[in-house]
Amino acid sequence: MDMEPNMKLILARYLACIVYWQSKEIERAISECNPEIEGIDVSLLEHVSPIEWDNVLLYGEYVLDPGLIK
Repeated sequence: MDMEPNMKLILARYLACIVYWQSKEIERAISECNPEIEGIDVSLLEHVSPIEWDNVLLYGEYVLDPGLIK
């Protein structure tokens, strides 16, 4: 990929934001349940990569509905 330096910085920040947001979502989901009772092996979470998830569109268009923002 031949990108301008500013574009590389924007993409790096974009990816960092996605990873941060997905990490917070994992934390929220785990905190809302009891992993031991649910049979969740939390040691496996270190192997989860948010970048691989289907809801992350690195080259897609995100449309935000202001009515859904809390």
